[in-house]
Amino acid sequence: MSEYRMEDHQSEEVLRYKEAAAQGDRDALFELGCIYYIGEQAKQDIDYAAECFAKAAEQGHEDAKKGLEWICYSCMRGAKKKNPADQYHAALLCYHGYGVKKDQEQAIRWLREASDAGHPKASREVFFYAEQFARQGDREAMLELADLFEQGVGVTKDAEQAARWREQARKEA
Repeated sequence: MSEYRMEDHQSEEVLRYKEAAAQGDRDALFELGCIYYIGEQAKQDIDYAAECFAKAAEQGHEDAKKGLEWICYSCMRGAKKKNPADQYHAALLCYHGYGVKKDQEQAIRWLREASDAGHPKASREVFFYAEQFARQGDREAMLELADLFEQGVGVTKDAEQAARWREQARKEA
């Protein structure tokens, strides 16, 4: 027997909002943000809620701005208190610049802390983002990537890759 998954059984209302949001409807984006933040009509997804609120806020939706501000406040507060889930969400907010200044280095730091605390998605994503920023020439990301290769966080341990990224970072100094 297959497992029941809420995301497979979305209401017609949620589907209508998604269709309208795909067309850029700011009210639909706001409603989706609420639905995914609360998690009653759909599985809770803070990151998707923040994305919806951010897109609606960019179009001048005042309540969406407030929703995004609340998500940022609560995630940043929890992240500073070492809550791994909030660190993970705060990292994605920083990465995308949703409600906060876009900050790649802070995003990697929050992901690394969440990863070190055992957050299930953070290990994989800290490697992904560090690699992306390192390839763009970010020296701090190069050093982080070297550490990740050295410790095997989000990737198989690889001393040669670690040394290569440390050397590249040295050249960027």
